[in-house]
Amino acid sequence: MKNLLLLTALFVLTQCQTKTKKGDEKNTPVDTTTHQNKVDTTTHNIVTDTNKVDIVNFGDIRLGLPAEEVTKVLGQPDSKTTPVAWGADGLKHEDWTYKAKGIVLNLSADSANGKTIFSINAKVPCHFMTRKNMGIGSGYKEITAAYGNDIDPYSTNKTQITVGSIYGGIIFHLKDDKAETIFLGASAE
Repeated sequence: MKNLLLLTALFVLTQCQTKTKKGDEKNTPVDTTTHQNKVDTTTHNIVTDTNKVDIVNFGDIRLGLPAEEVTKVLGQPDSKTTPVAWGADGLKHEDWTYKAKGIVLNLSADSANGKTIFSINAKVPCHFMTRKNMGIGSGYKEITAAYGNDIDPYSTNKTQITVGSIYGGIIFHLKDDKAETIFLGASAE
């Protein structure tokens, strides 16, 4: 009887291990979203998959654009904040404000690499558009039609549309059904 119990226990254990191995293949995390990006740790540039919605480019600028390129495109900012280290990512961040263009850029840097755009905030009079031709003044229906399934339903309502996610995406803040501000980047860690 003891041998029968031992054999049964070994059989069950063997079957559980086999199923675990097969199940692991099915339970491997798969990116089913259209908005998850990877960051190149040497340049801090966001690497996008060409099959996914573009949440990086905005007019002539983009997330990850080096500071030198920013000044070529936008000129010198009206003001810059003092760099501050963020505990969340260990990088030094500073804001560059372009009042006449309606843009505030957050640039980040570590000791090994130069500054790059970490996030973009836009408001009137900004005329830049996303790759889907959405900008300040675009309507709720236009934005939802343009981005469809790429909209995060958990972070979207009548006053905010989140394309991608709060961890990396485009956030349209609306007033009277029109985009009043646009944010590109990660708004949460």
